[in-house]
Amino acid sequence: MQDLNKYPLCVDLDGTLIRTDIMFESIFLLLKKNIFYIFMIPLWLMKGRYELKEQLAKHVEPNVDILPYNEEVIRISEAAHAAGRDVYLVTASYHTIAEKVGQKFPFFKGTYASKDGINLVAKTKSDFLVKQFGKEQFDYAGDSYKDRFVWQNSHGKILVNCSDEMKNEFQGPETQIIDDKSQSKLKLLTEQLRVYQWVKNTLVFLPMLLAHVIDQSMIVSSTLTFFALSFMASAIYVINDLFDIEADRKHVDKKNRPLASGRLKIISAAKLVPILFTMAVILAYYAKGFDTLGVILIYFAVTVLYSLWFKRLNMADIIILAGLYTLRLLIGGVATDTLISHWLLSFSMFFFLSLASLKRFIELKSIEINNSSKSVRGYNTDDTLLMMIIGVASGLISVLVYVLYINSPAVAVLYKNLFLMYLIAPVLLYWITRTWLLANRGQIHHDPVVFAFRDRASHFVVIIIFILSVIGML
Repeated sequence: MQDLNKYPLCVDLDGTLIRTDIMFESIFLLLKKNIFYIFMIPLWLMKGRYELKEQLAKHVEPNVDILPYNEEVIRISEAAHAAGRDVYLVTASYHTIAEKVGQKFPFFKGTYASKDGINLVAKTKSDFLVKQFGKEQFDYAGDSYKDRFVWQNSHGKILVNCSDEMKNEFQGPETQIIDDKSQSKLKLLTEQLRVYQWVKNTLVFLPMLLAHVIDQSMIVSSTLTFFALSFMASAIYVINDLFDIEADRKHVDKKNRPLASGRLKIISAAKLVPILFTMAVILAYYAKGFDTLGVILIYFAVTVLYSLWFKRLNMADIIILAGLYTLRLLIGGVATDTLISHWLLSFSMFFFLSLASLKRFIELKSIEINNSSKSVRGYNTDDTLLMMIIGVASGLISVLVYVLYINSPAVAVLYKNLFLMYLIAPVLLYWITRTWLLANRGQIHHDPVVFAFRDRASHFVVIIIFILSVIGML
């Protein structure tokens, strides 16, 4: 791009200075505040986007200090300011939030935003800037197809993460391209859907395996149910991330999630939810008709309620989280017409309560290690020891339930070598106590299930249990 130092630089906000959209962020902040605003949003929108933005600004206020800013755009703006050029923030966002962003950066001379009934977007923004500075007497940094109206009248053009069509349309000596989309869309999608978490849904196969009655129809039904549950879980992960954007940005690890970091657009993520939900419903119906569809919809409802409200209720959250693991077993039983024994339900209740407690313990331990005074979902660092006591005790009780199960008459029918089945108990004890030991040392930084999936010792534990179970049947 040629020397542009004599022209003022106008910088857009949404998608340019920040890797997100203030309006969409505000919508989900409002819905998190009160879900019933979902009925008001369409009414506001019917009066126009300006009315929607104004109403959102009256009810919620995004935290400008933790927004995902584009460092390259900031660098260019600082360089322009250092060269003696005037730099302005020009955005269609509502003026109250835009002005706070403008005040955050000393290189901005002024802020122009939607105000007094005028939605400063597209041709309206173009006409405003031409009136303010003159045609082709300013440079403009933007990202949207609506910005083409501005670029048609600007001198310099800075295209931030624009489509190839836009790049081709405005290519030239006065055009600068900023493109930091280095990650493939497939990898970004996989990360957002948390495909690695699908391993939890393999629990749907357990009722079939433990019943020792396996046929082709059961395998097909379980497989369809696995994918139905996985798609539904991914839809819930997207919903959770949409509502927890600001909370995730304050978290040492979660701030790098696609939505929190701005690598994935909010509107793109929102579109995924109905797609994933529909795929889950179709697969669930084909698995076992309305039976599997019904229990998976129950799973969806409970998990959404957990994500939006229950996870902030101390003690109730870990019990519900443990219950959601057990619900996966019940879903697997429904899919294969397999009766879930009270032994399996009892074992899963205590075992997964241990994992749920471990998840909270890891979060609290992270706060301790980082010398942070923040609380986590109703807990604080004073509760760390209590979480360990609950978790370790629950884990040990689950092993006790397993040992009592081995002594039950039903086991003699399924397993011929009970001694080998007893050997599974110390293997479980090893895994539970070792996992809690590592967590107490601050060596586990992930979800316990994700840790087990990546941990080599956990792999050996699974292999040993599998071998003992198979030989025990012979």
